[in-house]
Amino acid sequence: MPDPVPVPGDHAQQVAAAYSDSAEAYARLWSPVIRPMAQALLAALPLREAERVLDVGTGSGGLIPDIRASTPEADIVGVDRAEGMLRIAQAAAAASSASLALMDAQQLGILSDSLDVAVVAFVLFHIPNPHRALGEVSRVLRPGGMLGIATWGPEPGFPAEAIWEEELQAQGAGPDPVSLGRQDKLMDSPERLRGMLEGVGIQVVRSWSQGFEHQWDAARFFALRSSHGACRRRLDTLEAAQRSACESRVRERLALLAPVDFIFRPEVVFAVARKPDSQPQQG
Repeated sequence: MPDPVPVPGDHAQQVAAAYSDSAEAYARLWSPVIRPMAQALLAALPLREAERVLDVGTGSGGLIPDIRASTPEADIVGVDRAEGMLRIAQAAAAASSASLALMDAQQLGILSDSLDVAVVAFVLFHIPNPHRALGEVSRVLRPGGMLGIATWGPEPGFPAEAIWEEELQAQGAGPDPVSLGRQDKLMDSPERLRGMLEGVGIQVVRSWSQGFEHQWDAARFFALRSSHGACRRRLDTLEAAQRSACESRVRERLALLAPVDFIFRPEVVFAVARKPDSQPQQG
């Protein structure tokens, strides 16, 4: 298995600040894209019988209504380290009678053995020490409690995305520090994700990958990339004139593409796992 990517001590804070800064754009433009992918994970979890559910990395709360629909009576708590994201999530939480808390997944302020199900959707790769985070999730699950994870497999590029990369490079944009610290290589296949879970003593029930497809249009794709994520953060490294030139060139080139050039076809890696009924004795 690949080694973790070395990250500075303030990386988690840096990620949280970046997501807080673009929380509105994330909720409007990105959360609706990944929500159907995360719904596939919820369908594989025993939520109907759960009494206490944790949504780790709840972000803007896009998955909270789906969790509530799957478990009408459970206590649901969404946690995230990005304050800006939690502010956006308040509406979804209130409508679904869920609670929110500002919390680092690597140090959960939750009682041990207290939860029935934990959902970790599209966040584990951002955590500096994902093994530690998995250990924390295991700690707060009751014996026999279930954990569901969704993360990214290898992402094939597509022409609209390539245009952004080419124009950012042409203007001399700097690297995105958030992406440099991502831990995708530890979990970008069912086998690697299974290995991570087994490495912290969690029993994997099932791990698999599934392909998805999303059709962008030029306007929404430009809006997303210019207001959230790695492209936005790389744009922020440019002087005003360079940024304007980059955005103008991207708009011009996107307008020439066919609809097929805007199709996003990611592979998503999933795992459903179980906390053992008893932990092995340390000797």
